[in-house]
Amino acid sequence: MKKDRRVKTSFFTLDDVQRQYLAGFLDAEGSILLDTSQKGGAPLRIVMTNTDQAVIRRIFEWLGFGGIYEQKLRPGHFGRKIVYIWGNYSAQPNRRLLEFLGPYLRVKRMKAENIMETTFDVAPMSWPYIAGFTDGEGYVEYRAQKGQYRFGIIQKDDTILKEIQCFIGFGKLQAGACSTLVLQRHNDQLSFAKAILPYSVVKKAKLEAAVDFIESKQWNLGKKLMRVDGGILVQKYQNGMSTWKLAAEYGVRQPSMHRKLRTLGVTFRHQSRSCKIVPPRMNPMPTVNLCRSVSG
Repeated sequence: MKKDRRVKTSFFTLDDVQRQYLAGFLDAEGSILLDTSQKGGAPLRIVMTNTDQAVIRRIFEWLGFGGIYEQKLRPGHFGRKIVYIWGNYSAQPNRRLLEFLGPYLRVKRMKAENIMETTFDVAPMSWPYIAGFTDGEGYVEYRAQKGQYRFGIIQKDDTILKEIQCFIGFGKLQAGACSTLVLQRHNDQLSFAKAILPYSVVKKAKLEAAVDFIESKQWNLGKKLMRVDGGILVQKYQNGMSTWKLAAEYGVRQPSMHRKLRTLGVTFRHQSRSCKIVPPRMNPMPTVNLCRSVSG
């Protein structure tokens, strides 16, 4: 894709919420590169990348300078998403941008201070910053197998994750190759989603779906089957109802209905033409020889 360099606005018109979001996204998905070789090229470069074109376009419109680039996929990289890049290679506007976002930076604040040769007054943690950071390094995933959502933020250095955890007041840190701040409880996920939803760009649709899912307590639907008479379910299935129709009737997911019928010993139609109840498998009784030979 051809780079786009149209200037639309000035970043000095951005409000504090936009500055905090940009700082969070820059900390998560950005790079600040300083060339000290003095052999040509840009002495100070700032880039931000993401596979979501909308957020890169939003950043370009907010800042009003730089360009949008599309990273070409290498041969053999089928199935991978295209990476979109906002980048600027002019030192003067980049220094002004660092000065503008410096108080809100955390992960890259020290590097920005070294470049600017100054010390920024650190702004307090905020939800717009967390929204920007989550758009870059977070995930909101629905696990159909378990019927629940997974929330988390990944970062190599857990310092920022501990700061976010202290601010939101919940979550569990998991160590590994990269540290992860995981939100497991439904109430925590709901509070987190509602707090960053007004500011999120990349994860907005997933957050809205998660809020609707948790508020309607769809994760609790599987418990309905515990109160259903198993004999009635088996009879309906034997009379020709599919597992999809049974799941819709009782308001549960089809895999849950399938597991329920399997625990009742049903042979499914794709396994046998005749639907019948399969008795539980029992170990055969050991054979005992009651006739003993008596030696004279």
